[in-house]
Amino acid sequence: MSKSGFFSDQYVLEPGTDAEGLLSELHASVTGAPLESYPSPAYVDSRVYGTFQGIPSMVYGPLAETLHGKDERVNLESVKRCTEIYALYIARWCGVREAGQK
Repeated sequence: MSKSGFFSDQYVLEPGTDAEGLLSELHASVTGAPLESYPSPAYVDSRVYGTFQGIPSMVYGPLAETLHGKDERVNLESVKRCTEIYALYIARWCGVREAGQK
């Protein structure tokens, strides 16, 4: 039997990393609900970073429906929540300095 289509090695970010812990904490504080984790059978950029660059990566984003379909869409309220979580994550992960500080 011949196979057709795109095939690639999998990438798995093992649970329990500091990055995942921070995201989980911030997600819960902004949304009031625990972060849900699930594997994706699709090709995602985190696989490239993790597999080829050795950079631990995860995917997090707004609620979406019919991904890659002709009527693909995202929930606008979840885009706002994600924006807040991204900003908080960057500030906590990278640190924040007052303007003019080195």
